[in-house]
Amino acid sequence: MKFSRVVVAAFFAALMGLTVATASAHAQAPASDEVGVMGWRIVAGPYPNNWAGKIECEANAFNYARVTGRETGCLLDADTNYLWVWAFFR
Repeated sequence: MKFSRVVVAAFFAALMGLTVATASAHAQAPASDEVGVMGWRIVAGPYPNNWAGKIECEANAFNYARVTGRETGCLLDADTNYLWVWAFFR
């Protein structure tokens, strides 16, 4: 019984070490378009969290996508209860 606990503890320690090593390797990657790093950012807003605000947010997201060619959408921020237009940047 004691041996199995040691094996399980060693397994989780190794798993956490691998996770930390992987996360630190990703954190050191340069943020540029050449390596395919993808992120999103807020490009418009805020819009009220109601029907009219949702329609305006989606219309502006569509227009931004049409002009720039980027994937967009509307994001509801839980802290402020406002809608924001986001876009992917690659």
